[in-house]
Amino acid sequence: MSSNFIVLSIFYLILCVTLIFIIILQSKRNSGLGSLSGAANNSYWSKNKKNSLDGMLEIWTKIGIFLFMIFSIIMSCVK
Repeated sequence: MSSNFIVLSIFYLILCVTLIFIIILQSKRNSGLGSLSGAANNSYWSKNKKNSLDGMLEIWTKIGIFLFMIFSIIMSCVK
């Protein structure tokens, strides 16, 4: 194995563990059938969610998933 692959594997492992913890920390979203009609999205909480901890965790989850896909593609090319 090349040293590049080993370094990428270590970063990949750290990213995976971090992504698992971020997903575990997120709160559950049990809005029921009201979320289908959009009725549950008119509250103060849903409008200002991006400023809360849940909103930040959601943003970091999206960033982590993007990095996960990029690292997966890079690792398949390096190997």
